[in-house]
Amino acid sequence: MATDTMNKLISTVKTAFLLLLALSFTAAAKTPLHNELSFYLPAENYNQAIPTPESVLGYQVGEWHVRHDQLVAYYKALAAASDRVEVKTIGYSHSNESCCMSLLLIQIVLVR
Repeated sequence: MATDTMNKLISTVKTAFLLLLALSFTAAAKTPLHNELSFYLPAENYNQAIPTPESVLGYQVGEWHVRHDQLVAYYKALAAASDRVEVKTIGYSHSNESCCMSLLLIQIVLVR
């Protein structure tokens, strides 16, 4: 009898835990992610021709995980839009995905 009561109690606790877990994920999904990117992008005048991650990925950075192919697509979009970015394929993985090297070049202005 005590074992049956204990099993019901454990089942009830498991159900309550799973319900709370599901509700927390639902609440987190509905809560707007920190759209404030000033930590990463200080208030500067950026070149509007350079694509933002959101314009290529379709969502803000941090809202969702980025797959390898999406990351490569973003780097290639940067390379197409800017003369300061180069993307070179340096090999391929076992699943035939390209292994890329991205070169981010900085312009140095020497003042005399």
